[in-house]
Amino acid sequence: MTPNAARLAGERPPLVCLELHVEMIRARGGDPAEVLALLWQADYRTFAWNDTPLHDDAILARPLVRFLAVAGKDIVR
Repeated sequence: MTPNAARLAGERPPLVCLELHVEMIRARGGDPAEVLALLWQADYRTFAWNDTPLHDDAILARPLVRFLAVAGKDIVR
């Protein structure tokens, strides 16, 4: 587990509200999937604002996406 993932997975992991600029990250040579991998390493699952599970492919298909990351939810990736 990376140090950042370890911090997210602490005793009381926070609810995380994210605005991920997928297109902007890619335009600058980055990989937005690394953000999602960090969340998964820390046992976070991603959801739309209406509590519907939001999977990686749906997130990465959008130029910009806002979503919630919740620790410990039992959702299939």
